[in-house]
Amino acid sequence: MAYYISFLKILSLKLNTSTVHLFYHDQNKDFPLLTEALKFFNHSESMVRTAVRTVTLSCFRVNDQASRAYLCDKVANIYFANLTHDLGKLVLEINELTYSQINNSSMDKLRDLCHEHLDYLSYIQDIYRLDFPRLSEILSKYLVSGLFLPLYLVPIAQQGVHHEAITSHENAEDKKSKPISLSVGLFLTSHVFHIVQFEPLIELLSRIVCSSHEELLQILNVKSLESWTPKLLNPRETIVEFFHRRTSGRLRDAAKTCTFEDSITGEISVTSMASLDVPVATEVASSSSNVSESESDFDFGSADQPSLDNSSNSLAANHVIKASLSDQNVDNLENTLVVSDMQHPNALTSSVSTPQMYSPALLPPSPVLKDPITAAVVDVIQSSGEESDTFPGPKYISLADRPFLSEIFYSLNCKRGKVDTKTGVTREDVNDQNCLLSVILLMAMFYNPNCNQNVLESIYLPTQRVKLKNQYNCNLFEYLLDILTLASSAEMRIRSVTVEMTCNLLRQIVVCDVDPADIKNATTQNQLDSNNPFRSSVTSSEYYFITDPHLASIESVKEQSCLYLRRFYKSEEMFLDLFEHELESTKNKRTIVSRVIQDAPIILPPVSTPLSGIAAHKRLPCGEMELTKQAMRCFFELRNLSLDLQNCVDNLLPLAKESDLVKDGDRLNLSNSDLLGCKVITKSSTEERFLVVGKYQLMFVEPDWSELGWGIVKFTGPLQNTEVTGCADDNHSLQLSMNRPVVPASAPMGSATHPQSSESMSSTPLFSARLKFDDHIRVMAARQRIMKGRHSARQAKMVSIMHILEFPQDYISSV
Repeated sequence: MAYYISFLKILSLKLNTSTVHLFYHDQNKDFPLLTEALKFFNHSESMVRTAVRTVTLSCFRVNDQASRAYLCDKVANIYFANLTHDLGKLVLEINELTYSQINNSSMDKLRDLCHEHLDYLSYIQDIYRLDFPRLSEILSKYLVSGLFLPLYLVPIAQQGVHHEAITSHENAEDKKSKPISLSVGLFLTSHVFHIVQFEPLIELLSRIVCSSHEELLQILNVKSLESWTPKLLNPRETIVEFFHRRTSGRLRDAAKTCTFEDSITGEISVTSMASLDVPVATEVASSSSNVSESESDFDFGSADQPSLDNSSNSLAANHVIKASLSDQNVDNLENTLVVSDMQHPNALTSSVSTPQMYSPALLPPSPVLKDPITAAVVDVIQSSGEESDTFPGPKYISLADRPFLSEIFYSLNCKRGKVDTKTGVTREDVNDQNCLLSVILLMAMFYNPNCNQNVLESIYLPTQRVKLKNQYNCNLFEYLLDILTLASSAEMRIRSVTVEMTCNLLRQIVVCDVDPADIKNATTQNQLDSNNPFRSSVTSSEYYFITDPHLASIESVKEQSCLYLRRFYKSEEMFLDLFEHELESTKNKRTIVSRVIQDAPIILPPVSTPLSGIAAHKRLPCGEMELTKQAMRCFFELRNLSLDLQNCVDNLLPLAKESDLVKDGDRLNLSNSDLLGCKVITKSSTEERFLVVGKYQLMFVEPDWSELGWGIVKFTGPLQNTEVTGCADDNHSLQLSMNRPVVPASAPMGSATHPQSSESMSSTPLFSARLKFDDHIRVMAARQRIMKGRHSARQAKMVSIMHILEFPQDYISSV
C-alpha cells in the first residue's frame, strides 16, 4: 500500500498542462490517476490520506479545460459529498468525547481528532486557493448545507431546543449520538473562521452568524427552530461504489439533484442562502449549464425532493453584488434582495428583513453590569439627542431577534445557574468554558481578512480593516467587562487564558493603528470632535475610542485586581521571584489565537489538577502558589490594558530600569570605588579581575589602560540570585553561583515540598566560578559585600512592587 500510494503521489507531482493528456482520457472521460487515489481518501492511515490529498490537489491545480470539466461534472459532487460526510463523522466523534469521562487515553484521542479537523479545513483551504471557481462553488455548497449549518451553526442557535439525538443513517438501524454541544459548535466554528479564507463562503457564514431569527428560518425553510433537527447527511454511495458502477458501464439514467432534507421540514435550500447575497466568481455562471450532469451527493430516503439545480444559477446571478458591496449600505442591500427560485414550492417572495438596530432609549441596558458607571454611559448617549448610526460612541443592539449572536453573547456570561441533581435547587456556578470559546470565535471572525466588514459594522463590531473606530458594541463591551470583574474577584474561577483573550478582544474593539494623515482627515470630518461626550486619544501610531465611564470601569476592575493581589504580598523572597517570573512570561510568552484554537482541552470543562497535563494558564489554579501566579497574571493584563487605553508609558516596570543596568563592554568610572582584586577560576579559564557590586548587578571588570581610574566590564550577572559560600579546602577562596530560579507550577508556599526561600529551590545556574583572593580578610569583605548587595537589590525591588500595587505611602516608608 505504501509503495502504491507513493507512486501515485509521485506521478501527480508531474502533472501540468503539457502532461495532463498522459493521465486524462478525454474520449473515455476517465482520469485513472485521480480515481484510483480517491478510493483511499478515507483510509485509516493518516499518511495515506495525506498522499491522496496531495494527488487531488495536483489534479485540481492543472489549468486544462477538458480535465476541469470532467472534475466538476463527474468527480466533484461524489467526492465532496463523501468528504463532507467524513468530516461530519469526525465532528460527531469529537462531540461524543466531550460527553464521556475524560482520562489520559481519551484526552489524547480528543487531541488527535481536533488536529485531524484542522487538517481537513487546511485541505479545504488549499482547494480554495487553486483559483478554480466552479470547483470552489460546488465545495461550498456541500460544506454549508451538509456540514456548517446542521452541525456547526444551527446547534449554537438551538441551545434552548432539546433534541433526543443527532441521527446518522450509516446502517440499517439508526445510530444515535449526543446532540451537538454549545462548546463543540463554538470551538469548531472558530476553526472555520481561523483557517478558511474563501471570500464567498466566509461572507455567507458571517451573514448567517449576524442574521436575524426571520432570516435563519428562511435559510432553513422552516417555521420554527424547534421543528428542525440537525443530522449527519450520508452520501447515496461511496466513492468505491461510484467508480465501480461507472467502470461496469451502468450509467445513471437521470442526474439526481442535491437537496439537503431535514427529518421534519423537508430541505435546506442553497437558493434561500442566495438571498444573503453571497458573491460567486463569474466562471460559475458560464459553467452552470453543466451542473445538471453532476453525480450523486446525499441520500435522504425521499424520491420526490425538490430540485436545487438552479441554486448555482441563483448564486451566480448575485456575483455582481460583490463589486458594489463596498459602495452600498448593507441594510439597503438586504432590503432589495428577493429569493429568486420561484419554482420551489416553498419559495419566499418577500424581501429579507433588515436587522433592526435599537436605540438605548428604547432598550434597557445590558443586565450584565448594573452599576452607576453603566448607567452613566446610557445617560451620555441619551443626553446627546436621538441616536443615529453616524453618532460616535457605544451602541446597544437588540439580541432578542438574533439567535446566533444572542447565544454567543450569552455564552460570555460566566455565571450560569446549575441545578443540583440531589436537591433540585438551582445554584449559581462560575464557568468560563463557553466564555473562552465565544471570545476565540469573535477574534477569529475579526482577524479573518475576508469576513464581511459591512455585516460586522452593522452590529458595531469593527474589524482590523477599519481605519478609525468611533463606534463599538456596548453589549459586547459590558459582557467582556463582566468577565474581567469576575477574574479579579476572590473566587478566581476565570482562567488566565480567558483574561488574556478578553483583554485582546477589548483592544480589538476600541484600538486601531492609524496614520497621521487619516487622523487629520477624521478630525476635519468631525469624527474626533473634542466637544463630543466620548473620550478619544490620538498618538502618532495608535488611536482608541472609548467613553469615560467605560474607561473608569476598566480602571475600577484594575484596582480590584490590585487589591486582591495585595493579599498574597509577602516579604519573603519567593514573592519577588514569582512576580518577575510572571512578568517575563506575560511579556515574552503571549498567547495568540492560533495556538489556543489548536489546543483541544479548552473544549472541555475547566479543571484544576496539574495531573491533567494542561498548561497552568489554561486551567484553574491549584493551591496557593498557583493562585498567586494567576492573580499576578490577571493584574498584569488589566494594568497593560489600562495603560494602552490611556496611551500611557509604563514607568514602574520592569523593576530594574534599563538605565540602572550595565552591559558587557561598558566603561565605568571606578575612581571612588572600593575594588577587590581576585582570580576568577572557571572550568575553562583563570583571569585576573576586580569585583564590583552595583545596585542590581555583580560585575567583573578589568582596568582601562587608556584612562586612569576607569574600567571595562567583562561580565555582569543578577545580584539578587547570587549565592556565595566558603570553600572548605581553601580559606582564601569563595564559591560564587548565579542562578535563575525555577518557579514551581504548584504546591503551596511554605509547604514541605516547596520551601519559601529561593536559595533552597532547584535552580538553573547561569554562572559558577571560584574567586581566589590574596588573604582571608578580603574573602570576608567580599562575602559581606555580596550578601549586603543582594539584600539591598531585593529590598529595592520589593519597594518597587509596593508602589506598583499602590500600597499606602506610610506603609512603604515604614518598610
